[in-house]
Amino acid sequence: MVNNDHKHTSNQNGKIWEKEYNNPQLVSLSMEPQSSLKEFLRTLRRTYKLDIENMNVLDLGTGVGKNAIYLKELGAKKVIGIDISTKAIEIAVNRVKEITKTKTESEELWAENISFLVGNYLQLSAHYPEFAKIEFAGRLSDIQDDLLNAPQSHDLP
Repeated sequence: MVNNDHKHTSNQNGKIWEKEYNNPQLVSLSMEPQSSLKEFLRTLRRTYKLDIENMNVLDLGTGVGKNAIYLKELGAKKVIGIDISTKAIEIAVNRVKEITKTKTESEELWAENISFLVGNYLQLSAHYPEFAKIEFAGRLSDIQDDLLNAPQSHDLP
């Protein structure tokens, strides 16, 4: 028997987020990443001598892509943002397009390695085992271990 409770909850949550992201008053125009992400990355550098540069990263629950864009700007090799909201992903894609317009021709290549997917990140993230997973909408458990154990880009096939 298939348990559809998770699917029902996922669809309900999707509708709630769609409503929120379709309200321009609730969508921040700021490109500033979450302060918790910045602090987490500082801790990784200080404590574990680990830098996000050249890593493949999934931004789970990416919303409008602020953290994903920040991670790419820091030098992550590839970033994929996943969110349940189609509207949030649309905004994230448009933000990347706007940023790309301000880049020089040689800098524009960074946009080729940042992408966004609509869907349930619990299901989609399983398709990317070689990526470190970061989620800042909720808890931070297991993220540290995930980053510490993520293969560096030169280890990938």
